Amino acid sequence: YYFFLQDETVLWREQKFNPKNFVLVEPVFNCPVAIINTTTETGLATSLANMLEKSAFSIIKRDSNADSLERTKIVYNANEPSCTYLIDKLNKVFPPSVLIADETEALNHRAALVIYIGQDLANLYNFFVSKNLPSTSDK
Repeated sequence: YYFFLQDETVLWREQKFNPKNFVLVEPVFNCPVAIINTTTETGLATSLANMLEKSAFSIIKRDSNADSLERTKIVYNANEPSCTYLIDKLNKVFPPSVLIADETEALNHRAALVIYIGQDLANLYNFFVSKNLPSTSDK
């Protein structure tokens, strides 16, 4: 999360909210994304979904499963044209081993792209967000 928020090439743009109905205006990525937390760390799917929604992602599912993954993986439907731009961006950020083209698995979650949160991302979250962020008095 920390690296994502600090890198302007990754955090493409914050969305403006409509003050009348508090919904995102002008979504950038129409690719339907599912986020699955595979760790015992509660709330990671919601936390990541909230952050990505502010960056114009279309999050359609937040869930958890019993499959515990050590490493985060992103599965996508290569035949989904709405995801081409997003996949291009993700290919520039993540190593090739993280991105996996698998239409059947993506469609099993009724999404075009599925982010499986692994223990590696949970550890980063805990390290940067939960425990080691400096307080305002640590200057």
